[in-house]
Amino acid sequence: MMEMVCRSFLHDVGDDYKMIAMKVNQISEQKYNEVRSTELLIAQTLLQQLKSDFDEDPDFEEIRERIGLMDT
Repeated sequence: MMEMVCRSFLHDVGDDYKMIAMKVNQISEQKYNEVRSTELLIAQTLLQQLKSDFDEDPDFEEIRERIGLMDT
């Protein structure tokens, strides 16, 4: 899920989320970008650690393959 959320930040749909979040939360574009950047950095660190910790687990390999399908 985290990977999908991060991808949404970086995809065209992220622009829609951004406009909604700025309006609902009444924040500036700069603040939104700061929060998004922080969330992406935290997610990147966590995902790298998970991949490192579970790299040899066969069940995790199936999950990685499914995530890889999103790149196609």
